[in-house]
Amino acid sequence: MTIGGWTRLGIVLSVIWMVSVLCFTLYKWNSNPPFEAGNFMALVVQDADTGKRAIRIPYYGPVIPFAEAPIGQSSGRSIPVGLQPRFWRILALMIVPVVVAWILCVVGTRSVHWIRDGFRH
Repeated sequence: MTIGGWTRLGIVLSVIWMVSVLCFTLYKWNSNPPFEAGNFMALVVQDADTGKRAIRIPYYGPVIPFAEAPIGQSSGRSIPVGLQPRFWRILALMIVPVVVAWILCVVGTRSVHWIRDGFRH
């Protein structure tokens, strides 16, 4: 079985898309100062009273010295301690557009061939 030129182009573009999303996410994660990355990153905070790190807030801006976030029954004061990637969102952004594009391309080309064959008979 040989792979045609359009299929090869689709494979290359799919790989380029996935690598680009991964590089973009790594850039957002390592940027200094961090840029808006709320869809890809979550701010990990530590409760100032109990020391728990259970709360993850979507991250939309530079780290501030203190973030107000209600945590359980504590005073609500929390300290940002780092960024954590949101792996399911990153994975979805890598895979879902590729799958949708492949489905649209395959269905589109088969539909065009089916319609064209209908006019020939």
